[in-house]
Amino acid sequence: MTDIKVASAQYVDAKASVLQNALDTHTHTINGITDFPTSMPPASHEHTISEITDLQTVLDGKAVSSDLTNATNRITDIENKMPNLASGTNQLADKDFVNSSVNSMAAHQLTYNAARDPFPSKAALNSATIFYYKGAAFTPTEHDYCVVTADETNNNAQVRYVYDGSAWIFGYKINDKPFTSEQNAAIDSGATKTIIDSVANKTDVGHTHTKANITDFPTTMTPAAHTHADANNGGVIAYANISGRPLFSLSGDGILTITI
Repeated sequence: MTDIKVASAQYVDAKASVLQNALDTHTHTINGITDFPTSMPPASHEHTISEITDLQTVLDGKAVSSDLTNATNRITDIENKMPNLASGTNQLADKDFVNSSVNSMAAHQLTYNAARDPFPSKAALNSATIFYYKGAAFTPTEHDYCVVTADETNNNAQVRYVYDGSAWIFGYKINDKPFTSEQNAAIDSGATKTIIDSVANKTDVGHTHTKANITDFPTTMTPAAHTHADANNGGVIAYANISGRPLFSLSGDGILTITI
């Protein structure tokens, strides 16, 4: 018969206490935890400026609200000076106003006749009652101009005269010889004095030069790859006709001699 040992209540209580203590105090590594999270986002929290590295330095470099207010006021001041139609000399003009002014004040190059010939003399300009703009009759307005090809006071030079609203006044001397077709085209386009001066007295675009006038003309010109034909040999050059060719001779005993 198996012995049955009966533990006292005190013994059981003591062992239970030891077991409970072991359960309360033991540890595990991460690998021993089956559902250990892969990431642990922090709970919602706040930091002071001093707890964030260099934050105060960055903030010190930013604009303050008063700076933005001042900038807005300056922009508003500029906008107030840019009306659609400026009326004061201290006002700025917007794009629409400038375009409108250019279109209304654009100078027209007026000619002697519908063929667009310049005025032959200053007297012809002053006595003219009909003017032409791009081949059509046109009434002069302020800033319009004409070219006179024989101005008595400027040694028969070509001169530009400008209409001031009531009379033709001297503008500036253009050229000392008749215009080329390129110069006339520039005048027709409303070219400025700077552009006209840049083409005046220049050599015609169709001119030529001799080799002696070309500063970097090459001293030698290597020929491109090519062949030669002999008209007397069916278009094929005979070897005997090639200058400087190597000479071959074969002796009776089979020795080949090459002479270069």
